[in-house]
Amino acid sequence: MRDLDPSTADPATRDAHLTEALTNADGAPELHAACRELTASFGFEHYFYAVRLPLSFSDPYHFCLSGYPREWRQRYDSLGYLRIDPVVRHIMSSSLPLIWDDIDRSDATVEVFFQEAADYGLGHGISAPVSGRHGELALLSLARDIARPISADPVARHRLRGRLHWFATVLHESVRRLVLNHEGAPRVSAPLSEREKDCLLWAADGKNSADIGRALGITERTVLFHIESAGRKLGVSGRHSIISRAVTLGEIELHQHALRSVTTIPVMHE
Repeated sequence: MRDLDPSTADPATRDAHLTEALTNADGAPELHAACRELTASFGFEHYFYAVRLPLSFSDPYHFCLSGYPREWRQRYDSLGYLRIDPVVRHIMSSSLPLIWDDIDRSDATVEVFFQEAADYGLGHGISAPVSGRHGELALLSLARDIARPISADPVARHRLRGRLHWFATVLHESVRRLVLNHEGAPRVSAPLSEREKDCLLWAADGKNSADIGRALGITERTVLFHIESAGRKLGVSGRHSIISRAVTLGEIELHQHALRSVTTIPVMHE
């Protein structure tokens, strides 16, 4: 990747450079370096990225890149602030970027939470959620000191949200690639067959083996064989775990079933 002087590069060139840096990162050190450069380009001081990968329904995999002060992270974890963090609540229900100044702080608990964050240099910030196509949920947050508020100009805020949303998506795709390619990450021992995928897609739709057999024109015993075979390839057992692992590893995508079964698509005309 070519060197770039952020102070002289035009915004489009700078963003292309940052996108390239995130996309080509081949490990955590490179991701941290790209995130530091990204954060500075936004005019912020701290960054935090976290993702939850549903490798199983009961024990999802979590990964984070933290550019927050260590002392704040220790306090956040020790006091269980994850349960009350309004940014976390937001990403669980919305895919829109959130400027922290827009959060309702009428609840005294929320107000105290942000006051404490500000004591650690996290006075103003913005967070962008990312919902991955394999069921993962992630966010990228940028923050800076309380003395440097985010512009109240609607156009500037709109541009900030859009730009961060783009980079959150780029970072997420890089992290997902690196995490799932890690030596210790679960992986499929052999590609699933089309029939195995068909059986899992119907099972994900809540169909039992008899219903799946009728839909595919095969016996119930054959359905069970294909699902168990898929489980052996994925390294898990139990129908729910097999489906979860297959979705997370990209072996099946739930929209595949919709595309195969749809006959007409409702259209709302002008």
